[in-house]
Amino acid sequence: DLKTRPLLAIVQKACANIAMRLAEKPYEDDVDPPNEYNVVGIYGWRKRSLYFFILFLVAIIIINLALTIWILVVMDFSVGGMGSLRITEFGIRVEGKAEFLQPLYARDISSDQNSPLSIQSQQAVNIVAGANKLSLN
Repeated sequence: DLKTRPLLAIVQKACANIAMRLAEKPYEDDVDPPNEYNVVGIYGWRKRSLYFFILFLVAIIIINLALTIWILVVMDFSVGGMGSLRITEFGIRVEGKAEFLQPLYARDISSDQNSPLSIQSQQAVNIVAGANKLSLN
């Protein structure tokens, strides 16, 4: 009991000192002292960072839209088709030269009147119509 009395006295003095300091300066160590009203918002570097991020996103959106419009203009996209391909009520019309990288399946291939239809191939040309097969080498 004699050993714990000095420790108890030290703790009581420390608690008394803390209580006295709080009574004298109650809000000295607090981050947000009480005001008539609490201010809500973003201030300082957070606000600047947020504005910079929004400005960055707007710039990215503008660049994205500009590149999209550029691609549409360069590829000649329109409501009627794209490039030399035109969509008609009877199918697709190719005006000019066209290159097909995969096999072409069509019911009818024709050219304008008084102009030849030319087909070029690096390999053989196979034309199949039903049971009839025409092979050009």
